[in-house]
Amino acid sequence: MKPIRAALVGVGAMNRIVAGLLPEKGVEIVGAVGRSKAGQDLGEVLELGHRLGISVTTDAGAMYASARPDIALVATSSFMTGQYAVLADCARHGVNAITIGEELLHPWHTAPERTRELDALARRHGVTLAGGGFQDFFLVHQLAGMLGTMNRLDRLSGQQTFNVDDYGAEVARDQQVGAGVADFARWRQSDERPPGFGLPILAAIAAASDLTVTGTGFEIRPEVAERATPCRSLGITVGPGDLIGFTTVDTVTTEEGPVLVMELSGRIYQPGETDRFAWTASGDPDVRVVNPGVDTLRTTCTQMVNRIPDVINAAPGFVGPAGLPPLRYRARPFAEYLLERPRLAVN
Repeated sequence: MKPIRAALVGVGAMNRIVAGLLPEKGVEIVGAVGRSKAGQDLGEVLELGHRLGISVTTDAGAMYASARPDIALVATSSFMTGQYAVLADCARHGVNAITIGEELLHPWHTAPERTRELDALARRHGVTLAGGGFQDFFLVHQLAGMLGTMNRLDRLSGQQTFNVDDYGAEVARDQQVGAGVADFARWRQSDERPPGFGLPILAAIAAASDLTVTGTGFEIRPEVAERATPCRSLGITVGPGDLIGFTTVDTVTTEEGPVLVMELSGRIYQPGETDRFAWTASGDPDVRVVNPGVDTLRTTCTQMVNRIPDVINAAPGFVGPAGLPPLRYRARPFAEYLLERPRLAVN
């Protein structure tokens, strides 16, 4: 049985972890795309301690045509604006893809036109494009299962934090680390501000729970340094009074009545600070889930990797976790879990 062939799109902190996981799952890395490091060996770029014999390229199309990967593992930007062309390129070359970009978890409400375009493109070329990552189990399937224990849901409220330094310079810049409060206020009101991460998460939970979204609300506030705070991903020290990140509060109302709320804080952690993850569902009965000290960095990557067979097996189109089966552990090489699926010719 031939191994699954994978390409890495993005050669930063996240795909460094992914590259170490794939051999254990019988997945062969056959190509890599990066905005920089072109011509360098992927193993050296990812600091794996050995060469892989694969050169990083900026020409994704040429790599897909020559390497013919079964799936692309995308770890680049967080938002549709930076992901659309990447995923469209995958579809046009007949390559399945899964991304950990936060908005792409469930972008039907934040970027409906672009999502419809990607869905149609994927269907036309017979491939699956999927959103996933940390939110897959911990924020979609786990919470949907928790809500399934209730007789009546009135309100779902969640609080979560993440350390921006764990996710590289792109995320740190997205979280406005180092910005002044006045600059942040202008950015918050401008068209440059992308959608928050909370709405795709809440919309995905709603979809997994057969709830119909009727309205959304959004608040944002700065997280300000009280003392000089180093940011290792950007290589700077944030001065007192400047931003170490920000917190968003997203609210979703539904036709069926339940209200979903999520407070998400992405900032540079202080010494001793760890990830916070707590969700409370109010109704009959009240239920709560708390996951203290979850390794969000590594589980973001392990969940993307463990989704490889599900994405390849899924029907063509754009899907999120709510459109995939619950995550499961697979002990054998991933190729053994693949189903036969006819592919359409690339136009």
